[in-house]
Amino acid sequence: MARSGVASSAKGFFLSSGAAGASGCAMEYAGESASEIVSTGFRSLDGLLPAGGVQRGRLLEWLSADGLSAEDVSNASGAVTLAFAVACHLAGSSPKTVGSHASETMLASTIVVVDRQGWFHPPAVMPWLAGRQLLVARPSRDDDESWTIDQCLRCPGVAAVVAWPKRIHPTSLRRWQLAARRSQAVGMLVRPEAARREPSWAEARIAVAPLPSLGIGTRRLRLGLAGGPWSGDESVSDRSVEIAIDLVRGCEAPCGTASRGIGARGETTSHRERMATGRRRDESLQIVQLEGLACRAS
Repeated sequence: MARSGVASSAKGFFLSSGAAGASGCAMEYAGESASEIVSTGFRSLDGLLPAGGVQRGRLLEWLSADGLSAEDVSNASGAVTLAFAVACHLAGSSPKTVGSHASETMLASTIVVVDRQGWFHPPAVMPWLAGRQLLVARPSRDDDESWTIDQCLRCPGVAAVVAWPKRIHPTSLRRWQLAARRSQAVGMLVRPEAARREPSWAEARIAVAPLPSLGIGTRRLRLGLAGGPWSGDESVSDRSVEIAIDLVRGCEAPCGTASRGIGARGETTSHRERMATGRRRDESLQIVQLEGLACRAS
């Protein structure tokens, strides 16, 4: 039986904080166009990426740098939290070009999460959507998962697809790359550190490692380049940065210490400066915790 849609092979449900339904989800395209560069919503991450942001129609791989297995990669490193936060920013940015002409644009406000393991909890990120649309697909088999990612990446109405497949065949990865290029959607693939040794068609690979948080409403992460077209450049591959995610709003936390870059020698903010910033953060979070703690992302 021919597959006619995501729902035919994957159980899923649709959540929307605005209008219902993903508009413009046709599977035909007028042609390809030059990729637009969009900010990730995190200035330090933008500076880390070679293009200065995310290029539409590309794949990004987020590698869990804490040694977790493929089964546990989605649970502890913070890579999924960061990937979803970036996807929310992409879905709320300017319209993307979907045809061969610059005038052929549409507002892609849909984020697709392909959740094979069934652990994703949509209410935790509902405050992050703010008019964006969320589609969660839960395939039961490896081939259904691969097909679901492929079909969602082909949809012009989709801004980003977030997934954490256990296994990816190189052929599937190449097919996803071509699908994303045609629709100008962005594929966010969360993978274990072991995937660094595998071939990839992703535009960028970012290693994600958790750091101690300064407050209950934030998540601090250390990011580093882990491969890509620039992997032969040692001066670039040594770069890393720290960021903080506001778990209530799903955006960059206003903390100067978390956005400071770390050089090859590992210089970072002093302990005294961290403590002073932590006290200021605790004071600013007292109000936020009361109204947003229940919606905290895991």
